[in-house]
Amino acid sequence: MSLYVLLDSGSQSSYITRSACQRLGLPSLGTKSVSIMTFGSRKECRTECHVVKLGLELKNNAHMELKLLTVNHICEPLTYEAIDLNKYPHLNNLDFSISLDHCKQIKPDILIGSDQYWSLLTGEIMKSNNGPVALNSCFGWILSGTAAVKQSSARSATMVTHVLRVDGVHEDMSLEHRLRSFWELESLGILEEENLVQTQFGDHVKFANALFTSIEWFV
Repeated sequence: MSLYVLLDSGSQSSYITRSACQRLGLPSLGTKSVSIMTFGSRKECRTECHVVKLGLELKNNAHMELKLLTVNHICEPLTYEAIDLNKYPHLNNLDFSISLDHCKQIKPDILIGSDQYWSLLTGEIMKSNNGPVALNSCFGWILSGTAAVKQSSARSATMVTHVLRVDGVHEDMSLEHRLRSFWELESLGILEEENLVQTQFGDHVKFANALFTSIEWFV
C-alpha cells in the first residue's frame, strides 16, 4: 500500500484521511474536538476527530509512532513538476522520497504538522547559491524552494496546501460558562475595590437638605 505524506510546518497538528485510516485498520484511541481554519478563510469549522497512532518502520530498522487526527479530506490533488537535477550538482546521488523525473499529480493521505514535523528530519541539509534546498528526512530527501523544470504543465506547480490552525475545545464548557469565566477574570481586582468604596460611602455619607454630608462620629 502506498500513501503520500505531505510535510506542512504551517499546520499545528497532524492528520490522516479516514479512507487511509480504514485501509490501514487503525483503531480509534478516542476523540478530540477541534476548531479548524483553512488558509484564506476567516471562519472556523468545529469538527470531531478520532485520534489514531501510526507506526512507521524507518531506515536502519528504526521505528517511530505518529499521533494523527482523522479528517475526511486534507486538500485537493497537488501537481509537482519534473525537475532537471542536472542543473544542480549539489543534488546528485541523493535518494529522494519521490521520483522527480516526470510531472505527477498526487493526493496527500497524511499531513504532518509542526507538532511532529521536526522529528522526521535528520538535520542534514544540501544547498548551493541557487536552486532548491534538500532536507533529509526519515522518508528520504525532500526539496524546498524554486527549481528549473523540464517542461511546465498547464497547472501551477505547488506543494503548498491548506494551512490549518487547531485549537482544543472543551465540550463540557458552555458558551455562557466561558463568558462568565472571562468576565470574572477580567474583573479581578476591580469588584472588591468597587464594593469597598460603596460600603464606605454608605457608612460615612448621608443625604440631607439636598446635599451630601459626612456622618459625625462621637467617641
